[in-house]
Amino acid sequence: MKALKSRAKINLRLKIIGRRPDTGYHLLSMLNAECSLADEIRVLEVKKGGVTFESIAFGELIRPEIRRDLEGVLRSDSNLIFKAAELFARNFGVETGLNLSFIKNIPAGAGLGGGSSNAGTILRFLLNHYHRELSDKYSPVDLQAEILKIAVKLGADVPFSLFGGAALVSGIGEVIKPVPGKMASFLDGCEVFLIAPQSPSSTVLAYKAFAESNPWLKTEVRADSLIGDLTNSESAQDFYQLMNKLTENDFQALVSSRIPEVGRIIDLLNDLKIGRVVLSGSGSAILLLPFPKGKFSWEERSVIRSVLTHNSIKYFDGFIELV
Repeated sequence: MKALKSRAKINLRLKIIGRRPDTGYHLLSMLNAECSLADEIRVLEVKKGGVTFESIAFGELIRPEIRRDLEGVLRSDSNLIFKAAELFARNFGVETGLNLSFIKNIPAGAGLGGGSSNAGTILRFLLNHYHRELSDKYSPVDLQAEILKIAVKLGADVPFSLFGGAALVSGIGEVIKPVPGKMASFLDGCEVFLIAPQSPSSTVLAYKAFAESNPWLKTEVRADSLIGDLTNSESAQDFYQLMNKLTENDFQALVSSRIPEVGRIIDLLNDLKIGRVVLSGSGSAILLLPFPKGKFSWEERSVIRSVLTHNSIKYFDGFIELV
């Protein structure tokens, strides 16, 4: 048995800077990181045939009333795990039947890339499992290019989830630049509260609403100047000060107005005046980060927990984890 951690993706920055004229896909400028919230995948057997689930369980962030329907979705061929295994098999000509047990901890429709993370995690497992066989056919550079092609076909967040860690992500999500080691050391272990509203957010509707309210997308591609400043940070203090300014999400106002629960929680957190509040992805998950520092004090943590609990808001108290 092989135990795998499929980590949630959080967006510390998400800017929409244009659209591709050929496909209409939005061009992005993002700073992504993985956090300690993770789905748990156990590979019980590598076998012939397709992907099967021995068992599926759920963590406390997954609302009880949706678990039965969600289990049905997870067991269907719409699950990106099935698609990742199928594309890997077709591309490399190997058997990718897997028998899995699965614990779902990352909420769906939350902008945390749960499905994409699952796909990237399975691709990494298969790559390692068949590494000797594939190494005889491909150079390391060609093998990486092939696996990236599969990731891009699966979705915009899968390339980042395939590589993990922390990265500057651009294009439509396929251009991945790992952050320099100094920046990673600043981020690794940075604390985060992750708040999970009950209402999911539709990525399609979020992009549609942004495009309708920003007609410049049809003719312009705008640079994201702040991203370049990250590599010039010389100390942890400089870095966290910059992160306090840089942490933002172009979907935040739109999703807050469309989903009242999201707006209410963001207002509640902003009223605390503790750290930086930002939407992750296209929502509905909300992050509370201790910028312009890297940790919450004991008193701050107590206040945050008390307010969230008093308002019956589910949350995950964790940290950025770059492994």
